[in-house]
Amino acid sequence: LDKQKNWGIRAVTFKDKAYPIGFRSVHQPPLYFFYKGNISALANKSIAIIGTRNVTPYTEKIGHRMGEYAAENGWNVVSGLALGSDAAGHAGCLAGKGVTIAIVGTSLDKIYPRQNAALEKEILEKDGLILSEYPLGALYSPSHFVERDRLQSGLANGVFVAATGETGGTWHAIHEASYVKKPLAFWDYRHDGHYDFRNDSHTWGMDKMEAMGATPIGTKDDVDGFLLRCHERFMKERSL
Repeated sequence: LDKQKNWGIRAVTFKDKAYPIGFRSVHQPPLYFFYKGNISALANKSIAIIGTRNVTPYTEKIGHRMGEYAAENGWNVVSGLALGSDAAGHAGCLAGKGVTIAIVGTSLDKIYPRQNAALEKEILEKDGLILSEYPLGALYSPSHFVERDRLQSGLANGVFVAATGETGGTWHAIHEASYVKKPLAFWDYRHDGHYDFRNDSHTWGMDKMEAMGATPIGTKDDVDGFLLRCHERFMKERSL
C-alpha cells in the first residue's frame, strides 16, 4: 500500500462509482483493478484497436491511422500496450491529440514490453490511463495477457482489428467482443489494392472474422459507419 501511494497507483473496486459499466458484462468481472493516470478517461466513449504483434509497415500504418482518426473524431482508444498493432493504435491516438487507455497484463510496477516504456510515459503525460488487474509484485504469467483481453473488449464500445491471422492472442479479445455483443470490425485487406495480403499470414483471419459477424472496413465511409454503431452502443450503456 505504501508503494502504491508513493508511485501514484490507486485502486478501484466493483462497488466504486469509477468502475466501468463495460467491465460488468465480461466473463469474470474483476473485483478490483489498479491504475495510474487519468481515471476520468474511463467515462468517455472509446474503441479498442487490437491485432497481431507481427506487423508489416503497411498493417502498422492501418492501426496507427485508425487510432489517429478515432482521436480526431472525439474517441478514446483502448489497447494493450503490446508491440505491433496495439502500439500503433496507442501512438495513432496520441498523434491525433486524443486520450488512450492501456490495459496491461502485468502489475503496474513493471513495464512490459520494455520497448514500449517511452510510449507508456507519453500516454500518462498526455492525460491517458494505464490499468491492470494485478497488484504490485504479482508474478508474471502468460495467462494474464489472455485475461486482460476480455477487459479491452468490455471497456470499449466497439473493437477494431488492424490485422490478425487465423489463430493468435487477438482472438481472445475478438471472442469476448462477440460475447458481449460489441460492434466488431476489421480492415479488409482482401479488397485493399495497396497490399498483397496473400504473402502475410498475419492478415488471414479476415474470412473467419466475417463468418462470425464482424464488419469488413475498407473506406472512410465504412469507418464512419462503424464509429456510429459504437456511438449507439456507448449511448445505450450510458443509459443503464
